[in-house]
Amino acid sequence: MQTAASSSSHILDLRKPAYDGLFGPPTSEVRLGNLATAIRTAAPVEEPQDDESDTEIVEIAPIKAGRGSKRVAGRRTTSARRPAKRPRIAKETTEAEHEIQPFLALEHVFEITPSKGSRYTDEQARGYGWLKDEQAFSKTVVEHLDTGEQVDRRVWLRKYRGGHGVHVVDGPDSNANQLFIAPQLVQDSFDPRDFDLPIWSADVLTAAVEMEQNGPAQLETHLRVLPSATSANSGSSFIEAELEFPFTLHLHVKVFLKSPSIFRPIRDLADTINEAQRRLLLYVFQGHLEPPADFDVDLPHFYGCLKSAPFNPPQLQRQIQPDGLQSTLLPFQRNSLLWMLQHEGKTISPEDGKLIPFPEEQKPPPLFWLSIPPLGASCKGKEKEREDWWFNVVTGELLPTHPPDGGVVGGLLAEEPGLGKTVESIALVLYNTPHPSTLPPPTWDEGAELEVSPIKGTLIVTPATLCKQWADELKAHAPHLRVLQYEGWTSAAVKKVLSRSTSQANAPQMKSGRNTKKKSKNASHIVDQDEIDLDTADWRAFAGHFDVVLTTYNVLMKELNVARVPIKRPRREIAVYQAEDERFRSPLVMVEWQRVLMDEVQQVGGGKAA
Repeated sequence: MQTAASSSSHILDLRKPAYDGLFGPPTSEVRLGNLATAIRTAAPVEEPQDDESDTEIVEIAPIKAGRGSKRVAGRRTTSARRPAKRPRIAKETTEAEHEIQPFLALEHVFEITPSKGSRYTDEQARGYGWLKDEQAFSKTVVEHLDTGEQVDRRVWLRKYRGGHGVHVVDGPDSNANQLFIAPQLVQDSFDPRDFDLPIWSADVLTAAVEMEQNGPAQLETHLRVLPSATSANSGSSFIEAELEFPFTLHLHVKVFLKSPSIFRPIRDLADTINEAQRRLLLYVFQGHLEPPADFDVDLPHFYGCLKSAPFNPPQLQRQIQPDGLQSTLLPFQRNSLLWMLQHEGKTISPEDGKLIPFPEEQKPPPLFWLSIPPLGASCKGKEKEREDWWFNVVTGELLPTHPPDGGVVGGLLAEEPGLGKTVESIALVLYNTPHPSTLPPPTWDEGAELEVSPIKGTLIVTPATLCKQWADELKAHAPHLRVLQYEGWTSAAVKKVLSRSTSQANAPQMKSGRNTKKKSKNASHIVDQDEIDLDTADWRAFAGHFDVVLTTYNVLMKELNVARVPIKRPRREIAVYQAEDERFRSPLVMVEWQRVLMDEVQQVGGGKAA
């Protein structure tokens, strides 16, 4: 994506005071003496070197010895190098420089017309010494313009101390002289509060300077002085007043994004650097945002991003009906079913209705991520074809490739009650349940500190009041599915199987609690006992026989302690402790489920999870 230069017209009030003068004569925000000196000492601007040039920049780290002076970047040619005193540091820095690639993101020209303003009269300005500085400044500029010399000087931008705004200074050091306060670069339709951004971020230039001082961006700024006859725009409302100075100032700003630091992950949205990055990128990529570009980043905006499942062609619509489902799906239910399959990386062939992998290029973009054409590199030469960048409009994160999903697939099925979410979920189980022979081998889970076996089953978590309803719906719509109602690791049926698990063969027997017989009877009513040998199967093999395992949120809460890794505490040598491999762990974490369905998930967390 090529970046087009923009421009704006501004008035520079030379008599605007930096403070109200309560403790002495007021001081102007514009340092005319420093500005005149900067123009007199303006040096020709060096053109950037081509990539094929034999010139390189070698950064040498500052020497912090007592009386020594700091070394700065030196320019030298590779054909006639002088031996550096610290070649190791120079080499390391040079390698780091080669890894950094700048991309031009923003180019703007501030056309600034100097003015005496209306705050103070000439008599008052003479008393403060301003009128003399104005005359000397105007004389210096006119003399340069009369000789035909081009005034083009490199300047730098720094944050305004004690307030919001940007200073234009004459050097890169912290002790550089202030020239004037740069105009703001703002959008009329942009309100930082709509994006949960601070008020100072309304100025794009302030955000760019903040990013430069902390690494992700680089600014290149030049100050040019042109005769007013070649720069004034008669149609502009800014230049309608009488021209008090026969020249205008052009502040030419280029903002580069530095790779790879610009692609760093966003950890803290409230961090000042991240706020500045989000503001700058929202401005740079405003042409690619859906109109209107500004939106309220709040809960209604999140719900506004939820959309209906896409409509499917008639030929594909007829193929969406899983074998074994007793009921016929309605058209909108088929759309939702295909949407869920696609979020699991599968789709349905319109020719024969078989389940096939979903092509990567057809996958929808993740929520809040936008595909953005990559910015052009700042170096000369042919621009290489690159993949699109991805911009997160909420966090401000920028990635050079497709956002990773972290291996997590799924979605939020948020249909109105009574439209058949349960039937659609059962159809999903029927469509995408793998055969046990296709499952990968067990793996060691570092986080859980145990061996985890992939199984074909789906874990369905429901409120306690809906568990029986789910069992009835499964029996009515898919009676051939094998279902287990899991009521906790202390229930008799599960505990019997756990006692035979290879990692817990010597586990002590625990009391099963009240109503154990009743729970076991309910479980045996759902489980097809003829298909499972309870006398030989351990838990992993036992759970792998089922297509669906039903449990409740209450059971999950009770098993948190046995699901977590045991806390390792100091032990005394004379005491006898239970072996680590004999401690019961929740069987729910011993297997890797094909999927987890959480019904009425908005009730988790006291109703605040939504």
